Amino acid sequence: MVLTKPHKFEDVYKMIKEDALLGLATTVLILVSPSCDSLCAVKIITTILQSDMIHYQILPVNGQEDLDEVDEKSVKDKEDLRTIIMINCGGGVDILSTFTLQESVMVYIIDSHRPYFIGNIQDESHVVILDDGEDYDLLQTLMDETQDDEPSDLEDTDDSNKKSKKRKRREAEAYSERPSYFGTSASSMIYELATRIKKETLDDILWHAIVGMTDQFVHERASFNKYVEEVDNFRRLVLSSNISQDEGSDRSGRRLGEKLESRDRIEPKEEYKFMLYRHWNLYDAMYHSRYIACKLGIWKRNGQKRLDVLLARMGIPKEQSKQVYTAMREDLKDSLRSKIETYGGKELGLEEICYQSFRKYHGYTLQISAADMVYGLTALLEHGNGIDDPLQSEHTWASNFWSGYDALSKDKAKDLELGLKLAIRLQEAIVRLGTSILEKKITILSGPFRYCVLNESQDLHFFIHPLALTKLALFMIETLHAMGKVHKPFIICALNEKTNTYLVVGVSNSSSIEAKKNGLASSSGTVTGDAKKAGDFTRNFKKAANATGAQVKHHSF
Repeated sequence: MVLTKPHKFEDVYKMIKEDALLGLATTVLILVSPSCDSLCAVKIITTILQSDMIHYQILPVNGQEDLDEVDEKSVKDKEDLRTIIMINCGGGVDILSTFTLQESVMVYIIDSHRPYFIGNIQDESHVVILDDGEDYDLLQTLMDETQDDEPSDLEDTDDSNKKSKKRKRREAEAYSERPSYFGTSASSMIYELATRIKKETLDDILWHAIVGMTDQFVHERASFNKYVEEVDNFRRLVLSSNISQDEGSDRSGRRLGEKLESRDRIEPKEEYKFMLYRHWNLYDAMYHSRYIACKLGIWKRNGQKRLDVLLARMGIPKEQSKQVYTAMREDLKDSLRSKIETYGGKELGLEEICYQSFRKYHGYTLQISAADMVYGLTALLEHGNGIDDPLQSEHTWASNFWSGYDALSKDKAKDLELGLKLAIRLQEAIVRLGTSILEKKITILSGPFRYCVLNESQDLHFFIHPLALTKLALFMIETLHAMGKVHKPFIICALNEKTNTYLVVGVSNSSSIEAKKNGLASSSGTVTGDAKKAGDFTRNFKKAANATGAQVKHHSF
């Protein structure tokens, strides 16, 4: 068992469970990269392990250096260790070279990053990859071809078989040269495992899977097609779960037939494309939305005027649009979508102002959307106790991980509220700095790509984290497209004044632009034309760094 599709997940968990029974101490080590999807995935897997009383240790990791340290401190010579679970890390890493593994240790990889490192696919002694199956046939071909590699194989076959074997081998080898892309979210994969072992009703794991899936969509790691497929699947699961809860009693002893509205529940709901509006005010949520900003040209002098005119035509007084959204008049909130489509639809291009998503309700009053959870958790991962915290640096990401992990708990609502406030401040900074970049015209066209170097700005401290800088790059790529510029991959460099180093991020495209070009975006496992043109940024960046003798570190997976 090396590369496993979902129908084999039950067998995988049996192996983990049986190995845990052989040890007296902690036998399971969970390595997690810092992302919202990873937080949700580790919450699901630990809930499953707790239900079977399996002890585990969680260690956040953020790159090869962290894995090397883990090997030295937590893997090498650890006789009780039986299982290493790697969440959104490990797929592209040479596992056998990275870890000093005892004969009895198995490494289980649940990683949405693609492509996989070929050696991990071929190893039959220590590595098991829980795969979504999208590239399974191709990867299986790679395994078959490399396992039977003798020259006589081709001599003993006829010409048609020779050609077939050569063609399949070329296809398999080309896989490893693909630009980076993403498969199914890790949280969705682990929820699939939960369903296979009949643990899908454990507390909150369905919600965590939904949030992890939404993270991929919000941060443009999944195409629209892929997202729609997953939403349809989760909608069926949510409706089925709500019906079963309403008709029966649960483990905590709620009485049969208790009304659904009186307890926690998930509901499929449409979500506006302006972020965090329930925790903000309507005007600022729209103004700072990438979708609205690109449609109305917020960076232009007339952009803000267009938004003012739109709201006036919709009959929303300015004092209503600028107060907290929850305090707005109910009639204005109820008619908001229809009025946007009427007055901003064809004229301003706002026909698709909503997308399908989910909300979680706590009793009668509190509610949170899956997208809001993503924004809040991501802000905590990058900024922890606060953007202005003097102790914040690139080295505090591990403590920020635990801030995000804690915020997933029901009794940590205040932590999540902090994350939502941080996310709002970050989005304001993105639009503010993005507008400044456009006004100062500091983007440079250099052959096949555009780039921008940020040396001075009051907002630079927001962008010493990869995902924050990636969001700025996506904002720039979409605004340049809206301005009619020829599409090019975008590279952005931000100075970290504390360390006197630059953080560099490259973005080949945004999913919304790709969707416009293709009608609907391709599946998440497909490498798009723009990605092919851009190539693998990480690989090309490393080549350039080696050629110039630059000192670089590659953080993340």
